[in-house]
Amino acid sequence: NGDKEFNTEKDYIQIKIDKTIKSKISTYSDENAISINSLFAHYILNKELTAKSYSIEGEELLYLTFSKDVKDIIKKNSSEMNISYRFYLNLIAAQICNDLF
Repeated sequence: NGDKEFNTEKDYIQIKIDKTIKSKISTYSDENAISINSLFAHYILNKELTAKSYSIEGEELLYLTFSKDVKDIIKKNSSEMNISYRFYLNLIAAQICNDLF
């Protein structure tokens, strides 16, 4: 079996996110038949993060599921930026909104 290296273990992350941003991302995901997890993972793996700030008005919870590999990248990137992984994921969310809307 050649795919032993492939890690299918999933990790759950819960973040607090701006209600409007969550709504925009959810709508985009629905309209484009892409999961929110995939959208975040795509940005984490492929996009340069340029968003530097975000604000939360009307806080909502967002549940994300990532492979362990993606979660390791989140940890690495957030630690290099000296921010928490939750802050990092909110910047990713802000970046998605900057790019798509």
